Amino acid sequence: MKLKNYKNCEGILKEMFPKMAKLAIEEGWQITGCRYDQEFFGNAFVDLRSKSLNIRITKDRGQIFIYVSKPGGPRWHNIVNFIGTARGDLSSENEVVRLLERNLLVIPGRLNEIEGQ
Repeated sequence: MKLKNYKNCEGILKEMFPKMAKLAIEEGWQITGCRYDQEFFGNAFVDLRSKSLNIRITKDRGQIFIYVSKPGGPRWHNIVNFIGTARGDLSSENEVVRLLERNLLVIPGRLNEIEGQ
């Protein structure tokens, strides 16, 4: 897939992850970074920040992964490792958004448990 507007992070978010873009707007998240690489299978990621959470949504060879970290935290954690879903990847953006929406309030606490704070 060749993106029309992949030179800025907002364009990557809106074109590759439109449902996530809608959730980010609704939740008031800020975009803090991104990358799109057309030469490597169209792989991309977008980093988002809220008051209590950093979120990285990644598309790697067609699979979608979501990672979370504490604000200012050095470590990213795959969301499926501690939310209770059995799969390491989420095959559709709809699954990603549903998983986040259902767990937004518990993720910061789980990160504190994992990182021992």
